[in-house]
Amino acid sequence: MKLEDDEYLASLDVVDLFSNVSVSKAINTVIERIGQSEAFCESSLTKTDLRDLLTLCLQNNCFTFNNKFYRQKFGLPMGNILSPLLADLVMDEFIKTHLKEVNNKLIRYVDDIFILTKMTKTELEIFVDELNLRKETIKFTYDSIAIGSVSTKTTDNNVIELANPKALRSILTPPTDALLPNDRITFEQYQQVQFGWTRDQLTNYVGSPGKVMSSSIDNQNIIQVQYQGPSPNIIAIAGFGFLNEKLFTKTQFNFDFTANYKITKEQCDRIQIGWTYQEVRAAVGNQKGNVVSESGTNGNIGMTVQYTCIKDRQQNVDGIVTLAFVNDK
Repeated sequence: MKLEDDEYLASLDVVDLFSNVSVSKAINTVIERIGQSEAFCESSLTKTDLRDLLTLCLQNNCFTFNNKFYRQKFGLPMGNILSPLLADLVMDEFIKTHLKEVNNKLIRYVDDIFILTKMTKTELEIFVDELNLRKETIKFTYDSIAIGSVSTKTTDNNVIELANPKALRSILTPPTDALLPNDRITFEQYQQVQFGWTRDQLTNYVGSPGKVMSSSIDNQNIIQVQYQGPSPNIIAIAGFGFLNEKLFTKTQFNFDFTANYKITKEQCDRIQIGWTYQEVRAAVGNQKGNVVSESGTNGNIGMTVQYTCIKDRQQNVDGIVTLAFVNDK
């Protein structure tokens, strides 16, 4: 696609997408969209049923830190199977509402937005500042570069390919707030990453620095590093948390396709608080489950495991069973 000399490629990056998507907004977006689905309208589920199910799944995300249990108060839970889909829906709605004036020259890849525009850098700065002043939790950082031509195609490298590829990388790499095409990790690599590693060890092992974010729990600064899964066609995210420059937690979403971990409601009801992981496995046919998060700090080991609960006659859809273990209990 040939562009005029005064056109720019503007890169808008969403700041911590999952953490800044309001759960209530995500649920409202789903309820609004689902009414357009013929399959849903013909099912026995009501919008109230769906709202209750989504609320249950999204507002009961628990994790451990320093041997304490916490419940996530805001944002989409990282390890929840619904989060990528809901974040995508919210972003799509945001673009339709607030970026419609540039929508004809806009391409989005997850939380990275590329706009072809004639805005100067000053105008782009004002445009993004106005976006960030809206009463929305989604905020942006940006950059731009003048280019003469650009071709668009779907490749493993990204949805956009510049005449000068180094220019695109220079846009995305200065801060650490965007996942680059080579920020990928396999499930086997994820499993081999060890608690106590430094960020340099992780970078050297994976071969790229990943997307770096910071957060705070109990006034302690934590660095989060994210990677994508190996396939560009499947949304999969791995996260690694560093405290005092040492890895203490890791999470994964949509990486484990080695088995379909299904249990019955009877098996779920049989599980007791205080059981060990091995006791749980014995009760569910020795299935290990999908280990979505692990943590290790101050001698305490934590693990969160998920199973799919097969629907029965009283249920319309399969459920998700989440089990949290601290020191194997």
